[in-house]
Amino acid sequence: MNLLDDPMLTVRGPEGRQKRSLPQIFAMLFEDEVESFTRLQAHQRQAWHSFLAQLGAIAAEGHLMPGGVGEWREALLDLAPRHSWAMHNEDLGQPAFMQPPVPEDSITDWDVRAPNMSDVPVISQNHAIKARRSADYELEDWTYLLVNQALTGYYEGNYRYGAVRMQSNTASRPFMGTTPSLRWGQHIESDIKRLVGWEPDVSFEYQREVTPLLWTLPPAEGKSDAIDVARLHPLFIDCAKRFRFDGHRMRHTSNRARRVTGAGDGLTGDPWTPVQGDQALNPRERHFGYRQLQKILFGSEYQLPFLTSDDHQEGYLVFQTVSGKKGKRFQYLRRTIPCPYPSDEVFGPDTPVAEEAKARVERAETVASRMMAAAGALFDDKEAVEDIGDRVHGRADDRFFDRLFEAAELEDTSELREFWDRVLLEAAEDIYERLKPRATSGDEKSRWERLAEAEDIFLSIRSDLCR
Repeated sequence: MNLLDDPMLTVRGPEGRQKRSLPQIFAMLFEDEVESFTRLQAHQRQAWHSFLAQLGAIAAEGHLMPGGVGEWREALLDLAPRHSWAMHNEDLGQPAFMQPPVPEDSITDWDVRAPNMSDVPVISQNHAIKARRSADYELEDWTYLLVNQALTGYYEGNYRYGAVRMQSNTASRPFMGTTPSLRWGQHIESDIKRLVGWEPDVSFEYQREVTPLLWTLPPAEGKSDAIDVARLHPLFIDCAKRFRFDGHRMRHTSNRARRVTGAGDGLTGDPWTPVQGDQALNPRERHFGYRQLQKILFGSEYQLPFLTSDDHQEGYLVFQTVSGKKGKRFQYLRRTIPCPYPSDEVFGPDTPVAEEAKARVERAETVASRMMAAAGALFDDKEAVEDIGDRVHGRADDRFFDRLFEAAELEDTSELREFWDRVLLEAAEDIYERLKPRATSGDEKSRWERLAEAEDIFLSIRSDLCR
């Protein structure tokens, strides 16, 4: 089976569920005909999107954007010969898709890897992601799995290195970008058009000396064989892991050395990765909350990635990752933020929107602190008191971006401040009413004394928010 010629990828389109080749997929995307990739799992979406956008931009570089299926097939063939797109290649001296050549000329002693043991492991409360049994896997599933490992895979020990576009071997790769639509086609097309010919802002210059499709190259036998990142294309498609399909089963082995060097702290100019100081962002769950997003999107300590810059009159900001700690991935995280203005007008520091965002965070933190004081007057459970603060922040998080971007065009933002105070007051009143029955008596204060103290604190919060 070959991705260039064979209909391997299942999509839902105008004719319902259908299988298509990779060139057909690109043609469908540019016609906005792809509703979904039906066998793609949620946590694989980030890597698959990045792969299609990077590959499409590389294929279109230097000539007109490919149009129909035939043009896309020729453009992909210009990047790598046909066998490089096959899922199985008996000639181990040649690559197969996301499977580098094998200098040892034998894979019989490689580990046999079941699909559910080879993907990036994920646990998510919001997405029912369960590993399929090996017998249910098709070559299409291995396609997504190999791409996911190549672009977001982490260090597994025993010289099984992770993707280079991450802060460290045990970090996660972020994905942050804007799009005019959440539909696959419009999002991919927007990214490809912005990426064609793009030069990242990094401390070195990409020389474009080495093929950008790294799975077509033999693995590094030692440090001297490693490729310095400066020799690559800025959109190079990583392939740190060594997999090989033997016709029946997928096999996997370790590396003798890193494939790519010179990309310290993940500073490759990745178009989806925010940079904090001198490091690529290593996204964790907290970065998806409103307080951290205020710093990332509107503060001065982060450099936003290239693909957050656009002139879309309306669209969305998408932020997602597969995040974990100590090399163990544990959660697929995604946040989508409607953005009714061109991103260049609303993101970054020193804008009316940034000022409004900062004020909202400060106001919410004040209310959360005072609500914790009210809870502390009612009972002595420290963890329960902290939980009240978390509840306030949770309610603020749900509404943080509501009407926020209107600050871009309002001369007087007092109406927005009043709106935010109403949001916080509604949250505080609801939380406080649930708190009062939990008042306890203690050695020094009766239940009624506690209620009176808490009531005084809450009334001061209400008075402040109703001004």
